[in-house]
Amino acid sequence: MKGIIFDLDGTLIDSMTMYRSLSKNYLRKFDIELDEDVAHKLTVMDLATSINYLIDYYDLKKDPIEVYNDYQEMIIDFYSNRVEFKEAAEETLKHYIEKGYTLALGTATQRHLLAHVFKRLELEKYFDYIQSVEDIEISKSKREFFDILAQKMGVENQEIMVYDDAPYALVAAKEAGMQTTAVYDVTAGKAWEDMKAKNDYHIKSFKEVLNK
Repeated sequence: MKGIIFDLDGTLIDSMTMYRSLSKNYLRKFDIELDEDVAHKLTVMDLATSINYLIDYYDLKKDPIEVYNDYQEMIIDFYSNRVEFKEAAEETLKHYIEKGYTLALGTATQRHLLAHVFKRLELEKYFDYIQSVEDIEISKSKREFFDILAQKMGVENQEIMVYDDAPYALVAAKEAGMQTTAVYDVTAGKAWEDMKAKNDYHIKSFKEVLNK
């Protein structure tokens, strides 16, 4: 291995629970409890679709753009004041840097949100390259996302390890010919056993990387 690509949310930082709770916490401002069946449906929707669904379902007298901006404020508050590294994640970054690997961050998080994470955790300094979905307008479900990042890194695809908690991203990375490590997150649920079976490696904590 010569290069390592890390995902951000749910991999390096403990933030997926926040994302999963956004709608629930937002609705509580209106004394509305999120129905379990609605919560389940939201998990397969993008943010814009889920917002429109909530407005219709709960008959909220809100404009979708206003709700979107409210969500953004909640995310920024979390990233600026409460987000933390997952266990041993920062130590793992330092470990790979000391070993001379080229490190990249490959994320679906928008750049303006990344800035708040970088400021709180001083995360940016660990990476040689940073690529968001927003930068290239290609989803992490597409192998092209990883092909482009590998080219930026100057490392052959087969010489790259990808750490990610999202099944679709790991599938795309494998299609790109990279090695993959599935990273456990509490939001993984039933998907974890399948992720363990379909990837080269799997870890529940980055302590496992440091202890090898």
